[in-house]
Amino acid sequence: TLLFIYTLIVEFSARTLIFYKTKNLNIYSFGIRESVKFEINDLSNFQFNIMGEKKIFKGNESLKKKSKKKMISIWTFGASKTQGYNCGEESSSWPEELRNTNDKFDIINFGFPGIYSDYSIKKLQYNISKDNLKKPDIIIWAHRDEEIQSILHGIKRNKEKIKTKSQTKKINPISHFLLRVNKTAENKLTFFKIMNHAFHKLNHTAYKMRNKYKPTKDDYKLAVENFKWNTLDAINLSNDHKVKQFIILSLFSVKQVQDKPLYGELLNEYFKIAASLDNDRNIKFIRSDKYASDVNKDNINNYFFENNHYNLKGNKLISKIVNNFILQE
Repeated sequence: TLLFIYTLIVEFSARTLIFYKTKNLNIYSFGIRESVKFEINDLSNFQFNIMGEKKIFKGNESLKKKSKKKMISIWTFGASKTQGYNCGEESSSWPEELRNTNDKFDIINFGFPGIYSDYSIKKLQYNISKDNLKKPDIIIWAHRDEEIQSILHGIKRNKEKIKTKSQTKKINPISHFLLRVNKTAENKLTFFKIMNHAFHKLNHTAYKMRNKYKPTKDDYKLAVENFKWNTLDAINLSNDHKVKQFIILSLFSVKQVQDKPLYGELLNEYFKIAASLDNDRNIKFIRSDKYASDVNKDNINNYFFENNHYNLKGNKLISKIVNNFILQE
């Protein structure tokens, strides 16, 4: 009985804290009403998404009329290559160089090291609904190589949508039962979901699974399918908020130019999906390697730092490619 009472107190306290940050009463219905979804966007900054039922706040249209400058608002999403600043004193990022290339661009860079599209869709969901940010005219979605992390973490966000199941991991009955208990608790208790999220973050950082696990061809297919559903959600969000253009950007890499065999399986699946989404005048796919056709195996390393991130020259090249593409549109 005491355990039950303590659980109720902790859970109510957690929901009250979330309500204080989001001003969304639907958090008290999470786990009770199926239509209410709760996502952790950024735990370090206490950013949460609550979806379903009735929304409390709507965008303030008057904010859109305040700016008289003809600036083009661009939001960029991606991992460490997009966040940039990986190369010491001469560091930069391609969004920063894009801003330097064209002073009409007002850019917010949501790139963050080590994340994949599961996290960026939550960042987009959270920030596009905020009143204090100017809505983007263009969203640039620069996820690709890091999508394999969805296999390392396990398919979660799009589990119901993905029909192809991975056969690379076998789970014994006891583990399966514990996973079901864990999932049920996550779907009912906000405090458990927060603690579980924090545990997995710390565990992933400490264990560095990426260096210990070798993906298979089927893993790549599954990861790209997960990317597809996240990208479709991002496109739908951009349409709902009248975003003029959604750009899927493929950032070329040393591995790509050097044509690594298994890595090519990821690229093949990714290019098929990205090209299939480029079927609307508002949705465009940029293959940066095609626009950088003069970059070959002999000089590709000139665009990269030793940690396989872009150096200043690489960031400037990507910014030039993106700027030219937008101007042509």
